Amino acid sequence: MKERVLRMVRAETGAARNLPIAMAILCWIAAIMFVKYFSSLMDVHTQNFFRYLGASVFLSILVSMVYPGCFRRFLARWPVFLLLGGMVVAFQICWVNSLYHVDPAFVSLLGKFSTILITIMAFVFYPEERKIVRQGSFLLGFVLGLAGVVGVVAGIPNFKTGIAHSQKLGIVFIISSSVIWAFYINLVKRVLRSENSLQAFTFTCVSATLFFLPIMLIWGEASVLFERPPIIMVLVIISGVIGIAGANSSYYLSIKRIGMAKSANLVLAHPFLVALASFFAFGERLSAVQWVFGIILLTGCAIVISVQEKDGE
Repeated sequence: MKERVLRMVRAETGAARNLPIAMAILCWIAAIMFVKYFSSLMDVHTQNFFRYLGASVFLSILVSMVYPGCFRRFLARWPVFLLLGGMVVAFQICWVNSLYHVDPAFVSLLGKFSTILITIMAFVFYPEERKIVRQGSFLLGFVLGLAGVVGVVAGIPNFKTGIAHSQKLGIVFIISSSVIWAFYINLVKRVLRSENSLQAFTFTCVSATLFFLPIMLIWGEASVLFERPPIIMVLVIISGVIGIAGANSSYYLSIKRIGMAKSANLVLAHPFLVALASFFAFGERLSAVQWVFGIILLTGCAIVISVQEKDGE
């Protein structure tokens, strides 16, 4: 019994290997809800800085306790982590801006455009991903997942009758963030070949926070946040710890354990779950067509998980 528990903790069993991606998805659901809520209270750059500040402080304390002296690694490879941090900043500015123009479920759905780019890049650049990507079961799961995303987007009420300027701007931000995310994830894959996942994201998060500070001071309005009730600042910090520290460190670990292509495809479940959360939080509704394709999406994700468990990577 004891040996079985240890194997699960070490991710030697199929179920345990999926825990990081499940945690990342749950944390990202919370993140998108928080960001949408904050969009009516403060500007993009102010919430970006304080959310990342909270995540950086939390992760720095955690990683220093688990790996004493680890920041020497950051100093030794600072150009790499500054590059990752810069990419995170570019992604975050585009992604958060999109939530100021459109609703959470739509952002999450259209953002899955990055899955196509990530998977193609994984097939081209990483030999270890090709075995999985070429399997018929994986391809079936991928096609079902992608079809589910397309169907849910196409089922949005009044999607074909015309899009407002604000919505068009939101779409541009979503697509831009998807392209940046695809490049970022592929670079993360390479970095994680030689770096611990928790340390790597901590160093990346700290780097991003350093970039966000001057951006916030120049284009943000931090005074607006300090004029709000103190609970708002607390929520901003908590959202950073959950949606940034928790989500991204879990995703880094998932990439290292089960591979980039499978991690990206499992995240296809995220839009459907966000739609459910957004219904209760903001009244965003899914049509009957979206529910049907949402089930198809989740079916595709289940097939991808079965392939991963069968191969026992």
